[in-house]
Amino acid sequence: MIIGQGVTSVGKYAFYSCKNATEIEIGNSVKKIARYAFGSTFTSVTIPASVTSIDKYAFRFAAVLQGYCVDPQNQYYSNDEKGVLFDKNKTQLQHAPLNLNGKYVVPDTVTTLVDYCFDGCDKLTELEVGNSVTAIQTSAFGTCTHMKTLTIGNGVQDVGNLFSNCNLPELETLNLGSGFTKIEYLYELPSVMNINISENNTVYTSVDGILYSKDKTILEKFPCGRTGTFQIPEGVTSVKGFTNCKIGKIVIPEGVTMVGNFSGCKNLTELQIPDSVTDAEIFSVANCTNLEKIQISNGIKERDQFSFSGCSKLKEVILPERLETIEQYAFKDCVSLTEITFPEKLRILRGNVFSGCTTLSKVTFTGSAPYIDESAFENVSAVCYYPKNNLSWTEDKMTNYRGNLTWLSYEVNEFEGEKHTYTVPDTNATLAYQIDENTSTAIITKCNIDATGMLTIPDAIDGYRVVEIGAEAFKECVGLEDVTIPQTVTKIGEKAFIGCKKLAHITIPEGITEIKAYTFSGCGLTSLEFPESLVEIGDYAFQNLKMQELTIPEHIKVFGKGIFANSALRDVVLPDDLSNIPDNTFENNHYLHNVKLPQSLVTIGNEAFAHCYELYSMELPEGLISIGNRAFAACGARVTYGLDYSGANHFTSVILPSTLKYIGEQAFYMCQSLKSIIIPDKVEKISKYAFNGCYYMTTVVLPAGVTIQQD
Repeated sequence: MIIGQGVTSVGKYAFYSCKNATEIEIGNSVKKIARYAFGSTFTSVTIPASVTSIDKYAFRFAAVLQGYCVDPQNQYYSNDEKGVLFDKNKTQLQHAPLNLNGKYVVPDTVTTLVDYCFDGCDKLTELEVGNSVTAIQTSAFGTCTHMKTLTIGNGVQDVGNLFSNCNLPELETLNLGSGFTKIEYLYELPSVMNINISENNTVYTSVDGILYSKDKTILEKFPCGRTGTFQIPEGVTSVKGFTNCKIGKIVIPEGVTMVGNFSGCKNLTELQIPDSVTDAEIFSVANCTNLEKIQISNGIKERDQFSFSGCSKLKEVILPERLETIEQYAFKDCVSLTEITFPEKLRILRGNVFSGCTTLSKVTFTGSAPYIDESAFENVSAVCYYPKNNLSWTEDKMTNYRGNLTWLSYEVNEFEGEKHTYTVPDTNATLAYQIDENTSTAIITKCNIDATGMLTIPDAIDGYRVVEIGAEAFKECVGLEDVTIPQTVTKIGEKAFIGCKKLAHITIPEGITEIKAYTFSGCGLTSLEFPESLVEIGDYAFQNLKMQELTIPEHIKVFGKGIFANSALRDVVLPDDLSNIPDNTFENNHYLHNVKLPQSLVTIGNEAFAHCYELYSMELPEGLISIGNRAFAACGARVTYGLDYSGANHFTSVILPSTLKYIGEQAFYMCQSLKSIIIPDKVEKISKYAFNGCYYMTTVVLPAGVTIQQD
């Protein structure tokens, strides 16, 4: 290939398709070589003195075997004795020849390694990048199939996704300098045996070639190439770095509170996550093809999609007791899984959970009927067992879910292990209770889940005065419709009546000062009377109300978040001395029309009225300072999630008070009926997307000096 005299520029893709050239002669008139200019493998390349610009991708799809030779008179480029191409001052390493072999030490003048500069150097076995280098572009190493050792000096802080963009299949030793503050994608190094880091690094440390946080509480990365058994050291609380490892067994001790991703550990046969683990947000054993048994910590509530997918030998799974949600495809292609038992607290089973589980034949539910996606058991033929006395298992729950399922009930002794039980006369309700001999008092701890109708809890049982309803005591008693709590009771535990879907009326006695979180969540109460003694209501305590009118009395002073969320309320009166409407208070009250706001109001919390589609126009009181993120999002949204809310056309205006200073992110997002807004003079900040989606807004008046947050 001869580029003759008179040619000044070799353009983009000029010789990209010329794959057979082995020799090249670049004329003395050429000044510029553009990206992707060549596509051949050349023996060597001579750069004449005239060249002033070589794009870093000029030889991206070409190659040079022996090296680059730059005319000494060239003012812009140079080479070293190995034929490596640099800029003139050797601060940028541009490209190395394919025949670069053995060990190469980057000159100490170099500050930058350019993309793909070592790509294809398959004879290179060791690369040393000195302390002068401060930047390694993300594809600098490309493919170096026989590199065994890589050393990166103290000048580099972060290489981004360098290791995900390179192919170093035989790299065994990785030495990193003191400057690193972020190291990612080490799971892309399949053969690495040792990860060593400078003892002067302030973020990381290494022990026996394993990468930890500086204080050794986080195991950041275990070398992928190691096999055998590894015991997590005492003192480690977070285990992250086992993705794609060849390790056969990992022993995780009590005391570890967080585990990460184990996917692709193809030699792993068994894994037990201790109960001390409560954080497993990114936990997965996907494609652990030899994994046969796994037991997961009882502290984990949710399993993500694909968590166990591709575990083709998995036969036994012990799910955590607190597990509430299993996401889609969680057990995809677990072809050896024949049976599974779901914990009592399971609430959601997403779509295609058991896709490809061709041998699954037995499924046992131990609690109330969860939400089951229509495709959860697609192509599965199995017998599904459910507790006989649980009234939530209705006929509509026992369908095929795109599989071939047979549903059978089994007997459950709800009161096994309980010392004291009492059957309430003239009802089908049996109560378990605990006694205190010293005070002659009793705590109700459980009610049979198939109790129905009206229930008056006795004020005394066998001579013991009933003073407390324990946590979750009546949980998911879906047949109860009316419950009277005796005046002797002074405490009601958290989630005491959660999920009692038919419970329309509850009598709460005087003396109760606090309704704890989720106490009556999901009950669907159609009437509600607050005792005068009540001072505090916890998070989501009354969500899912079916009543339409609500007046909150003055004596209630402390409100949790979401207390009336997801309800059917239409008209609400708030206490006159209320200063804050907490987060999510009326979220998803789709048919809420009117709310009487107190003059004492100072803040409206995040999503306080979000998705109140039929909310009427409002005048916010003087004294209000802050409107939280998404506080009124989708109020007046006419079409939402495919549903048409015909009454969602009343939220046409909001009068903001002169005292207002802050409007949060998406505060009025998708308020489709809102036509105009006047921003008061004292408003200091309008956060991003505050009025995004207000399609019918025609007038906006802004004060001078207001800060509008940019995206």
